[in-house]
Amino acid sequence: MTANPSKVFSAEAKSLHDLYILEGGVAGFRIPLYQRLYNWDKENIQRLFEDVSSGLTWCSEDEDSLTFLGTVIVVNEDTDESYFDGQSLSVIDGQQRLTTISLLATVLYERLKSIDALFENLPDYLTDWIEKESSFVSTQLLDLIYGEIKVSGGERFHFPRIVREFLDNRGNNNQNSEYRSAAAAYLFSFANHVIQDNTTPFTFNQNGLEGIKELNQNVKYISNFISQIIENSSDFPGMLPNANNLTKGGIRKLFQKLPKDQDETNRIFSQVKEDSPNLISILRLLSFSHYLLNSVVTTIVKTREEKYAFDIFDSLNTTGEPLTAIETFKAQVIRFEKDQGTEFLGSKSEEYFKKIESYISSFSGSDKKQKETKELITSFALYITGERLGYSLDEQRRFLWTRFEKITGQYSVDNKRGFIKKISDISDYRSRFWLPKTLINQLSPEYNDRDILLGCLHFLYDLNSSLTIPILSRYFFASVENDQPEIFEKAVKAITAFVVLRRSATGSTASIDSDLRSLMLVGRRIKNQESTPLHCGLVNQNDLLSVEDLRSYLREWLAKSRIEILDKTTWVSKVINTSLYTSSKPLSRFLILSAFNNSRQKSERPQFLEKSRRSPETQFLNIQSWHDELFATVEHIAPESPDRGNLEWDPEIYSQPFIIHSLGNLTLLPQEENSSVANRNWATKKKIYSAFAATTQPEVDDIIKKSKADGFIFSKKNIDMLKKGSHLPFCKPLVEVVDWDLDFIKERSSNMAELAWDEISTWLF
Repeated sequence: MTANPSKVFSAEAKSLHDLYILEGGVAGFRIPLYQRLYNWDKENIQRLFEDVSSGLTWCSEDEDSLTFLGTVIVVNEDTDESYFDGQSLSVIDGQQRLTTISLLATVLYERLKSIDALFENLPDYLTDWIEKESSFVSTQLLDLIYGEIKVSGGERFHFPRIVREFLDNRGNNNQNSEYRSAAAAYLFSFANHVIQDNTTPFTFNQNGLEGIKELNQNVKYISNFISQIIENSSDFPGMLPNANNLTKGGIRKLFQKLPKDQDETNRIFSQVKEDSPNLISILRLLSFSHYLLNSVVTTIVKTREEKYAFDIFDSLNTTGEPLTAIETFKAQVIRFEKDQGTEFLGSKSEEYFKKIESYISSFSGSDKKQKETKELITSFALYITGERLGYSLDEQRRFLWTRFEKITGQYSVDNKRGFIKKISDISDYRSRFWLPKTLINQLSPEYNDRDILLGCLHFLYDLNSSLTIPILSRYFFASVENDQPEIFEKAVKAITAFVVLRRSATGSTASIDSDLRSLMLVGRRIKNQESTPLHCGLVNQNDLLSVEDLRSYLREWLAKSRIEILDKTTWVSKVINTSLYTSSKPLSRFLILSAFNNSRQKSERPQFLEKSRRSPETQFLNIQSWHDELFATVEHIAPESPDRGNLEWDPEIYSQPFIIHSLGNLTLLPQEENSSVANRNWATKKKIYSAFAATTQPEVDDIIKKSKADGFIFSKKNIDMLKKGSHLPFCKPLVEVVDWDLDFIKERSSNMAELAWDEISTWLF
């Protein structure tokens, strides 16, 4: 007799709301004892928010937008929940997602309960609708938190949707209900809070429960992400609908309590404008809640025996890593070529994909390949449209699919192949200039300042300034196409100067990423002036800015009110008061190398530097110096944390936290030499710097001998290091300093900053 699969398992797609109200609303999920405790981390929660917010945003363009949350596998069998009259479903796979969704529902419910705080200046007809919409969605959210069962006398008693075997007992009254797992106790407590119609914010203070620390932390993460959605924060990791998105049909259809009169509905949405932030925040919160409940779907697989559940679980996890966005996009491109009557094999599209796949395959391990694929697509999105794209797999797949399909018209075939080529171009740029192991071999001798450019590009990599990739890619391919290396040379220098001046003036990233994205998306920052964005456009419709225009744009962004870098004086005044070392070690190294480049000691004040004629022995701003072990580490001259009782450093150096990390208190040393200096007083350090600066071995021996006479004995290890070590030119000016105190550090900071400005400002100003 042939087996009947329907008797073994069933599978059905369900929205989240429908999933939680299975069996007429009396279903409850139970986590078996052998399952691990709830332990999702911030990364998992962030990915959930990315996927849901991405689906919501795309809903404005595609009203059928759904977000798939994976498969939930349960066993529908008799359990030991003897006091529970509902249907208990034992969860084999999905407890982390189910628990997180229930926690998310509690946070959303609380936020909606206080939504009237945003009603200021809204007309009555708007607040009336919002209150109805909020009440409706709040009721649905409660279904994700707790259910109710009928008890004697027609009354109803509530139970948490998630419990854990052994720790929790779901009952039909308070006497036979006990919740000792953090999730169940939290959900039951929240249900009590709602049922008692408590107007105060919900708090949960039960300590000693299994998993309470992780649960409390995750509730904070969830609450923070919800705040970012309401505020449209730039820190939010995914896409968020703007005012225009919220008025479109796809998102409109999410709302359930809009007036039946279309004119009244249009009247409501006519109020959604960029200058109505409170209303936009309300609608974003409501639409997110609606989308979560009804457009986030999962497949629930029910089995009647646990052994079948494990078989299904294993079979669903044999495929390993999910397909990347590039791999799923390739299937779309193959269909596109087929529609043109051509074979994918041997086509231009295949040629482009080979380059992309060759680049991705150069990374070892699936995690690295997945990460690099996501980085590649994020760079590509900025390059072609100026759009900010997160790392959500769903978001990236949607971006490639929808943007490819948007290319229509007379030249759509060529433009679609051009779209694929641009992904290949970005992978080509990243393989050339974003891989340190191959970077040093790039660029032909036709580039006059080849070594400087490669040094700049390696610096941008070490600074992790990946948002420079789409900008510089445009200039690189333009220089290749036009056989004009100077185009790329000038662009690299201009972008490097912008990043260096911007970062060092503020001491932090301070929205520099937002500025670079804005340059790609809109271009010029001055209102009422004609602007050209730096992205190339979906069909390559945007002309490339000349390098002079690029410089002009970058100077305008530096001159913004919160930055105000107008000239040498304004920049130096900022950078000397910056905690440069804590801001960025690569940035510190770059500025020190810039200051020493083409510089020599002043004849009358040899502890300071001045610019001199070019010479091979003073060339430090290049790829060779960036790789050179002589300049590998940043050394604090006055130690970061000295024992002042023994080391006798000027206490005023430590009166302001930034001084110790400022440019004037830093130098570059090899790793071994840096370790050997350690936390010593200035007199001792000066002797060691003298030995480092010596140009001959007899000179080193003489310094060791004199130091011994003065009471300091070089260790055998340090003597051996000096014998095999190299002359360290950056130590020579230090030897001339008498007292290393606050005033000298400030003066040296100013001297170094001025020299660095003189070296790199011409790239931009």
